[in-house]
Amino acid sequence: MNKKINLLLPITISTLPVLISSSCNNEDDIFNLKANTEVKASDIFYKTFLSQLKAYTLESLLNNLQSSILTLNLPNKVDEFKLSNNKDDIIFKYKGKSYSLKNVANKINGFDFNEILRPFTYEKEDGKFIVKRAKNINDKTDIDILFKLKTDEKLNYSNFFEYKSIIFQNYYKKGLLDDLSIPDLQYMLQSAFVNSSTQFPMQVTSNNTRSKAFFKSKFQQEILEKRLSNELKIYNFASNGIIFDHVKFNNLKIDNDTIKLNIDLLDSNNNSLLSDKYKNLEFKLTNFSKGQSDVYFDLKTKAKLTIDNDEVKFNELVNNPEIKFKPNPLTYKTIDDLMHPTKTYEIFNLNNTAMLLSELKDDILISNTPAKFDFRIDKFEKTKLLNNSLSIGKLVINESKTKQKYNWYSIDFTPHKHIFSNGLYLKNELGTINKNKDSYFSYSVNDNRFDNKGNLSVPQGIKATDFIENSFNDIANFLIYQNKDNLLLWQNNAMSNLPVLEVLKHKQFYEKWLSIIFSQYTLLYNINNDADDDGLIKKVEVKLIEPSKYEASKNGLGTLPISINFINHKNQKMLEKDYHYNLIGFKGYDKGIIESKIAELKEEYKSNLPLKNKTLPYLIRVK
Repeated sequence: MNKKINLLLPITISTLPVLISSSCNNEDDIFNLKANTEVKASDIFYKTFLSQLKAYTLESLLNNLQSSILTLNLPNKVDEFKLSNNKDDIIFKYKGKSYSLKNVANKINGFDFNEILRPFTYEKEDGKFIVKRAKNINDKTDIDILFKLKTDEKLNYSNFFEYKSIIFQNYYKKGLLDDLSIPDLQYMLQSAFVNSSTQFPMQVTSNNTRSKAFFKSKFQQEILEKRLSNELKIYNFASNGIIFDHVKFNNLKIDNDTIKLNIDLLDSNNNSLLSDKYKNLEFKLTNFSKGQSDVYFDLKTKAKLTIDNDEVKFNELVNNPEIKFKPNPLTYKTIDDLMHPTKTYEIFNLNNTAMLLSELKDDILISNTPAKFDFRIDKFEKTKLLNNSLSIGKLVINESKTKQKYNWYSIDFTPHKHIFSNGLYLKNELGTINKNKDSYFSYSVNDNRFDNKGNLSVPQGIKATDFIENSFNDIANFLIYQNKDNLLLWQNNAMSNLPVLEVLKHKQFYEKWLSIIFSQYTLLYNINNDADDDGLIKKVEVKLIEPSKYEASKNGLGTLPISINFINHKNQKMLEKDYHYNLIGFKGYDKGIIESKIAELKEEYKSNLPLKNKTLPYLIRVK
């Protein structure tokens, strides 16, 4: 019996790798290929062409699959991707079963998975270099080629696109990787800075950052180092038996709009592959943004709008950050939504955007930012950019770990580069107002009169008392009517089904949101008692009656007593006294008040903007 065991044991051990391997050799037709006589790359790799697939190495293919940059054309998500034990295949787990990607991918017409196991290298062809696959998996490429054009050909570099043109005219043919990669260090450095990459979504490319910002941003420098390292690895560079692993930037310095630097190539133990000659070669980063706009110009000098302070702007530190609102009663989702309103009255200018960002400071998420940072909104300020036309503000962002402050200019809030084209109404009027220099103030509409600093002066404001006496009531009535059936605002009810006592239980919430609702439209007007800009209205302050003082028998069923004042940018009240109102429309209110007005106005109250004396009386003045 013991003898039998001894005979079987070696067989069991020797066949173990085969059994493990065969467990991944699953023949389930999960890609539905049996009836397919011409399998394309996109049949297996979602929206992928054969030429794209052939540009991968095994490592880059695995990285892109693991990070979901590249996905398989399957109805459900793949559970796992991992390298096979022999490092010649990618094993993926789908619905609890393991599959060999090599077996599946080899069914693609014109593709051999073994091809991507071999690194890239270069050859001479017709007097030019061309990128091809190496003949063997372990072939190395000597690092000298990275420096050849700089040292042997004395090729100067000042602009990426000029350099690219010269290279492909005189030195390189486009090979397997087209013009995406050639083994020239200056080309690869700048290409990794000019072109965006799905592998590095946090990278700010050269056209979106200024040289002085990149010079100060260690974070962006590290991203470029990492990206260049990854892109160099596809060639399997070596020197004196040392295998390349990563790059290190040294001695960065600014020369006008160019950054000059030295580059070291290191192995995984930080040993350099380079001679002192190569270490001391100077490389350049170019094609930076100048911080200018080609769309907006100084109204007086006609010079391009330029924001070129000696700082790292927030959108230069992180790539395409986004302002998102937490779930809220007015369904604001992103800052870009404010620029594209779906209703005529939901207009935003710089002033009411400042109000919203201030009031919702704790309800805003700054998304699409790296986890290593902890960003918090500080404050939103107007700027005098574009001649003090109230078209550009800036959001101050705090990074709590480093205590750094970053300015995020409103024109950079989205890739669309919006300014606040909406300005201020100058007349105490309602409805559709003709936008001319006497009735409106904005970047596009103004009197074109500048002070000695080139700034416009905002015209004389509407007095707060005049506005609340003549226009505010209709604005508030109109906005309550627009929101009377807003379930998110009224606790999953229509306003008419919500008791006043329930509102008072959430007093702080309703003071905040009624203030936001009333402020949004009111702040489209140039309400200012003073001669200076800080006298401009900042928000409509709403105060609800204290719950302990509310009596339905005294105040009326379905009626909520509130008080109103206007607050300016000096945080001062603009009205000598609070204005008191009854807000009706809650459960049990006297519907006759509203119904009689509907009968009187017929359809006029359904206007898409508030009209003078043409609104339903939800807000009734108490004198």
